[in-house]
Amino acid sequence: MAKRILALFDVDGTLTVPRKTASKQTLDFLQELRKVVKVGIVGGSDLVKIQEQLGDNVLTAYDYVFSENGLVAHKGGEQIAVQSLKVHLGEDKLKRFINFVLHFIADLDIPIKRGTFIEFRNGMLNVSPIGRNCSQEERDAFEVFDKEAGVRPKMVEVLRKEFAEYNLTYSIGGQISFDVFPQGWDKTYCLRFVEGDFDEIHFFGDKTFPGGNDYEIFMSEKTVGHTVTSPADTEKQCTEAFLSQPLYWKFYAEVIHRYEPDPALALIREIEQESGQPLAAAGGNRKVDPGASPQQQLITGKHVDLSKLTLEQLERLKEKAREKQWEDEWWKLYQKKENERREKVAASYRSKEKTTISMYNMTLTRESVHRVAKDGYLFVTWANHHYTDFALTWVQHMKLQNITNFMVGAMDDKILASLARRSIPTFSMQSGLTTGDFGWGSPTFAKMGRKKISLIAMFLKLDVQVVISDVDVMWLRDPVPFFKRFPDADVLTSTDHLASTVEGREELERYPEAGSAFNIGIMLFRKKALPFVEEWVRVIESDDKIWDQNAFNDLARKGQHILPDDPNHYFKGDDGKLVMGVLPLAYFASGHVYFTQRMHETLGIQPYAVHATFQFSGTPGKKNRFREAGLWLEQYEYYRPKNGFLAYESSIPRALLDGAGPRTGKMDINNTIGHFELVNYQLKELRNAMALATVLNRTLVLPAFWCGLDRYWAPHAGTLPGSEFKLPFPCPADHVLDLENGFSRHWDENEFGPNLDYREASFLNSTGLPHVIKESAVNVVVCTKGKGYCPEPDAPGTVDGNKIFLQENLLSEQIKLTLSPVSHVQELLNALRTAGLDRAL
Repeated sequence: MAKRILALFDVDGTLTVPRKTASKQTLDFLQELRKVVKVGIVGGSDLVKIQEQLGDNVLTAYDYVFSENGLVAHKGGEQIAVQSLKVHLGEDKLKRFINFVLHFIADLDIPIKRGTFIEFRNGMLNVSPIGRNCSQEERDAFEVFDKEAGVRPKMVEVLRKEFAEYNLTYSIGGQISFDVFPQGWDKTYCLRFVEGDFDEIHFFGDKTFPGGNDYEIFMSEKTVGHTVTSPADTEKQCTEAFLSQPLYWKFYAEVIHRYEPDPALALIREIEQESGQPLAAAGGNRKVDPGASPQQQLITGKHVDLSKLTLEQLERLKEKAREKQWEDEWWKLYQKKENERREKVAASYRSKEKTTISMYNMTLTRESVHRVAKDGYLFVTWANHHYTDFALTWVQHMKLQNITNFMVGAMDDKILASLARRSIPTFSMQSGLTTGDFGWGSPTFAKMGRKKISLIAMFLKLDVQVVISDVDVMWLRDPVPFFKRFPDADVLTSTDHLASTVEGREELERYPEAGSAFNIGIMLFRKKALPFVEEWVRVIESDDKIWDQNAFNDLARKGQHILPDDPNHYFKGDDGKLVMGVLPLAYFASGHVYFTQRMHETLGIQPYAVHATFQFSGTPGKKNRFREAGLWLEQYEYYRPKNGFLAYESSIPRALLDGAGPRTGKMDINNTIGHFELVNYQLKELRNAMALATVLNRTLVLPAFWCGLDRYWAPHAGTLPGSEFKLPFPCPADHVLDLENGFSRHWDENEFGPNLDYREASFLNSTGLPHVIKESAVNVVVCTKGKGYCPEPDAPGTVDGNKIFLQENLLSEQIKLTLSPVSHVQELLNALRTAGLDRAL
């Protein structure tokens, strides 16, 4: 099968002279190119300006058109997405930025100024020091002046510093202006709409240098980047890449005429049928007769008595042999050229990778670290390749809180490259550990912990206050103002304690009342703690069976001095040498406090951070919890499966909920009966929904589960000792399902049937879910035949507005046929009646 290739083109400088219309030659060339590959346009300008340059028919003339870097996206002439800068930043921030820019330009001393210094587009601002109303001659003159005076680069540098907390990207393009947009809204934004549909995405642009508006997409791992100098150069490079003979031969060989291993033999059989005369010995597999001549072997690969052929038959065989030889020669040439092309692409990728890594892989020196730190504070996490999505979500939350003073340690080269490509400050830890899942409690997990503690010591030696957090911690507020309230604390640590000792106030927990294990997933260390950390490193490196968290607890509590009257709730640890404190558990929340007790909802507070602890399904369980809470960074495709979704409303009887809690308050079987009756009812509903989703080939949206008892690794009588919340309660999915070894695992379909994709319970309320999907919903109601709107026996389904009433006890194929008229609908909201679907499914 031929490769699926997309060629993406910048506009100014690539397809046109800046701000001028494309030539007929270029437009005709692009249409010829569309016969071989898909063609897309991606420009920073709005759609109107792109139409001015490429024609009013631009939406139908190309397969994809991405104006404003893809913030307004079209496919096949239809709009598929739109994003808004005004909504993203908010009016107050936008007004402050615009006012500053206009004041700056007013004070700018350049040869001439015209008008329209800021152009507000849907997804970006275009800033022009000279003004967009200038003539073409004035544009050309400013471009020359700017190359010498550096007006735009200097202005960009000022804006970067002034609005650092806005997390904006500044991209210089064209002759007179630069674009301003949120980080991630550069031209790589458009790739989310195409990356899963093509084997190769080639990008052609002229501003591919750092700071140019083509740089990010040119450097992306998802593209093959081409730097061009003019429309003529674009045409030349495209011809070499897509319209050369080797590519044509590949198309011929793989699409028009699949390469046959024995075309000459097939022809001989045709001749035999036509003449009724055997030309070769009958027989099975092709074998070469040792006595056959080279010519005979070339033609057929087996012995043929050429003396018995007519002249016409001989000529036909010779012609076919020449064709086969021609095919073989072209096939070898194609393979040679294709290998050269692939090596060129690979070399370009390696070069880009090397350049990017060198820019963002920081050498940890005092100077480099203090460039990132802010007010002496530095946030640090670390991850390997398996946890790249966790690291990117961690970074996203930092940016949402306007926290810029952070670094991510890369434990292998794969994640190092991924972080560098996204311009995330990173450094190589050279761990030599697996790129896969660490596995909680495994030897690899222990080794990772030792790396983490060594990292703390390293940063303390560089004279910063280091806020260390595991990669499965999501920051929801900037905690530095809180930390500054406790300047005398040498170490602040999170805790596994489950009940607040400060009634939900923003104070350190009272110690030793909050005496449960210190959790080292969130900690602040100041310079005085360095000797303690070095001792911690020594202890865990002396015995690989010692868990880093246990070692921390032992050292911190050794010779501790309790300070019962201290207003800050400090205590002294490490033989009284360190001032320590326990972070408030409602604000620096464990997984139990946040996801199970939901203490933040009870108290009406906004935590600083949440750590995905106390969960029961490994990495998939952590992701699902963050997704249920709306805290996970999703990829574009997650919201757009090919066959839509199926969701259902659970119909739990009130009596089951009322009787689901502890019945005896003891650790016996009678105490659990109500809980298991409630869970089993929900699992029965889920089983029916899974069957229906399988029949309809839809992605299943899980329900919100309810539990009568808490879940833990040790026996308990209803809730974890020390926790405080009401039963029954809305519980995380991993309290009921094995997401790690069940739902998230791909099973052998021959044995277990089709694999089923799923989404979290809160999915339909996600802000990332497109409105077109939310608005494309049909309610399916299972009903008793002949009652109300339910159809008569000879009609399995009936439609009333956006509802379909589905007769109970239908077979799978009947359900599929009845719902086929709404197969295009993205959402099926299904109110399942368990009894009604038991036999049907």
